[in-house]
Amino acid sequence: MKKTNKPVSYADLPKDYRRLCDLCLPRPIHDKIGYENALEIAEAMAGFEHQFTRDQGDYFELLTDLILDYEEGQENGVQQKELPFQQRLQNLLESAEWSASDLGRFLGLDATMGNKIVRGERKLTAEHIRKLSAHFSLSAEYFL
Repeated sequence: MKKTNKPVSYADLPKDYRRLCDLCLPRPIHDKIGYENALEIAEAMAGFEHQFTRDQGDYFELLTDLILDYEEGQENGVQQKELPFQQRLQNLLESAEWSASDLGRFLGLDATMGNKIVRGERKLTAEHIRKLSAHFSLSAEYFL
């Protein structure tokens, strides 16, 4: 799910599990963008006035478990840094719904250079790391 300026409301949420998954696929959260997307949906679903369908209840329970796992990992210092750089970068791109070509264009490079960066054939420069850190609100260490 891409981050939008329009907040998600409960009334706009699907009632069945498949369509909820189309909105925001529940999967382990690896970065701030994935966390914010999951949190936005969970916050829209939270509240005492809602009568969940069974699918909504199952989805909400899974989503909140994934959010709690991420938050606990952050508190315990378990971060993406433990994964290889290419996997961290791939997770970040997937969460942002970016292709490798989108990465190249964002960095001001030819679109094919994004693929080379993702495959590890080209390294990020200090300027690339600054741009990515600022855009994704991540420390520069994430990209090292």
